[in-house]
Amino acid sequence: ILCLNRQHTINYTDSFEITIENGIESVDHYSCRNPYDITSLYIPSTLTSFATDHSFVTLTLQELRLPNLSNEYLLKQCRIKAITSIHLASTIHHIPNECFINCELKEVILPSSITSIGDRAFCHCRYLTKLFIPSSVIDYGSNVIVSCPLLQNVEFENKQFVIENICSCKEYSKYRQSGIQCKKVKIEIEDSMIEKLPDDCDLYINGLVNRVTLSEIPPNVISFNN
Repeated sequence: ILCLNRQHTINYTDSFEITIENGIESVDHYSCRNPYDITSLYIPSTLTSFATDHSFVTLTLQELRLPNLSNEYLLKQCRIKAITSIHLASTIHHIPNECFINCELKEVILPSSITSIGDRAFCHCRYLTKLFIPSSVIDYGSNVIVSCPLLQNVEFENKQFVIENICSCKEYSKYRQSGIQCKKVKIEIEDSMIEKLPDDCDLYINGLVNRVTLSEIPPNVISFNN
């Protein structure tokens, strides 16, 4: 590992954990004989760049510890599909778009420093069962939890929070179970079996709604494309 023209070592443990030492600002080249055995990675707050022969996406990493990281770009570069646990620092303010898409996360509790969550941030997290949104969040993206089948509801610390950006019909149901209001809902072809259209938000219908009988288009329907 080269950093500032000096050779550094990475600490390994018997449980296949990697710890990058505090003070290291960049990893110019990283190579591991068997990267698929790595299960935990510690990234210090000083690290701003990481060059590796291996794609983080293919690692079997299960835990990612970012105790003081303030660089959201690096957070997005560490998008690891197999990760099940993530510990975010209180210096993180933004979750980038599609940051954890397709990850195997089971539970996410965001720190109170988070003020914004990007579009599709937790999209297709098929094992996600719990998501806590702190009251510090004021900007919540679109389709944040789309295609998260095991996530039954989302816990918002601010019970008066209103989701301004568009969400899917299934997301809408989960938010409403948590008492959270949504402003815009998109109904797709896969939602064709719903029996009642939401009446407390703007609707964007893109497909047939087989079980709903309409004598006229409801006033909250903004667009209807079947």
